[in-house]
Amino acid sequence: NTALLSFKIQCYFVSPLNLSTVPPSTQLYTKSDVKLGVENTLICSVTNFHPPPVNISWTRNGEAVSEQDVSETQYYSNPDFSFRLFSYLNFRPERGDIYTCSVQLSVWCALQTKRFDSLD
Repeated sequence: NTALLSFKIQCYFVSPLNLSTVPPSTQLYTKSDVKLGVENTLICSVTNFHPPPVNISWTRNGEAVSEQDVSETQYYSNPDFSFRLFSYLNFRPERGDIYTCSVQLSVWCALQTKRFDSLD
């Protein structure tokens, strides 16, 4: 019983207090060099957020993409108690396409959106 109580107290003092005040860092990039008409993967990297969950949504030319084209990793923890998550969109870029990855952290009011324009 004493060991359990001691462990809980140590965890309490180790936990950082202000992680939720820092917005997540979001990056959008492709897995491979972009070639029109050639299958590729867009990667939306969301890092340094706390606490989960994070909602990630994708659009193509302003329309929501099919969930069957999207996959996500589990939440990975960082040494500073923040988290990271990756979302993947399989796509075939066509001239003029605009893709967006939007990120909403449950405790953070603003929505972050990153944009990817296909080659013209």
